[in-house]
Amino acid sequence: MTKLTKVASVVLITVFTLLLLSFSAGIRVNYTESYPTGLYIVSSSTPKKGDLVNFCPPDSAVIRFAYTHRLVATGFCEHGYGQLMKAIVATTGDTIETTPYGLRVNGHLLKNSKPLNVDGLSIYTAHKYTLLKDEVLLMSTFNPTSFDGRYFGVISTKHITSVVEPLFTFIASPNIQFMGRNGGPSLPPEKPRGLL
Repeated sequence: MTKLTKVASVVLITVFTLLLLSFSAGIRVNYTESYPTGLYIVSSSTPKKGDLVNFCPPDSAVIRFAYTHRLVATGFCEHGYGQLMKAIVATTGDTIETTPYGLRVNGHLLKNSKPLNVDGLSIYTAHKYTLLKDEVLLMSTFNPTSFDGRYFGVISTKHITSVVEPLFTFIASPNIQFMGRNGGPSLPPEKPRGLL
């Protein structure tokens, strides 16, 4: 073995060990534009409205389409899907409704929630649907072009794997602000960069 090969081997083993230790310590990496790129840490708190969560997408026609078109990565969830990171914007008892302008939660229009017209991608529709026990609506409160609940709709809380919090991000962390009582999160609009 040459000296360069030995050094490269040690570096690779060290990096792999650090990644394993970080993962077991609850550190997660977000590399998508749905939320700021960077490191997030798993929290032991129970998921609630406004929390940022990781979840395994349920198997559905919309998720299969998104997976085929690389909107959902390959990962360790059932059916080979990768986890997604979104915010909980509606929970049990909240009423959601789709409009031409976006999604409403309890009558309040969520900013950045207008669905984009993407060939072949279904858009979720709800006509004053009240979420049942253990149902949530998950959206990106950071990027208006995210692949989120405006496409895959309401999901069961059983798909949520963890609450996460920003640890170190490369751009400003999401600033979730509510638009009145029981309203949804809002952020200033961002220039669309395609569906994420």
